[in-house]
Amino acid sequence: MMNTWNGSKLAAATAIAFSLIAGPAAAEENASDKAQIMSSAKISIAEAIAAAEKETGGKAVETDIRNRDGNAHFEITIQKGMERQEVLVDGQTGQVVKTVANDGDENDEG
Repeated sequence: MMNTWNGSKLAAATAIAFSLIAGPAAAEENASDKAQIMSSAKISIAEAIAAAEKETGGKAVETDIRNRDGNAHFEITIQKGMERQEVLVDGQTGQVVKTVANDGDENDEG
């Protein structure tokens, strides 16, 4: 028999998994806030990571999700060689919105 989850359970489980992936930076926002943002996204975190890795040719090393202008956006940190990039992926379309070099400034909300 297939086990089914309702939307709120899935969002909560996703938020927990996301917080494990995102690490300490995810602790800045309430887990229920993250779950709510996550539930508004039309793509999964795996799809956002795949888009960011395809765009840059690197590997995802950190993730976060934010509400930007009322829309969910995934922030993916990519490592390629000795360089890191921050990639912003639209949570509705899966399109890469912005890619910038990571200068180590954790407070950049750009």
